[in-house]
Amino acid sequence: MRIGIDIMGGDYAPHKTVHGAILALNELPKDTTVVLFGKESQILAELKQHSVSADKFEIIDCYEVIDMGE
Repeated sequence: MRIGIDIMGGDYAPHKTVHGAILALNELPKDTTVVLFGKESQILAELKQHSVSADKFEIIDCYEVIDMGE
């Protein structure tokens, strides 16, 4: 199974959304792929802060982010 998460969406993103993705990965079956959509540089920085390898996720670098006001 593959699950995609918009890391740049939501309150306190990307810090809280990356943290949630890490928690989810630990609870999901081992054959699950978690795909993180967002600005790759910010996702990698957050994973590093949590001491989690980026290899545990599939990361899709998104160049455009739509803000709430748009």
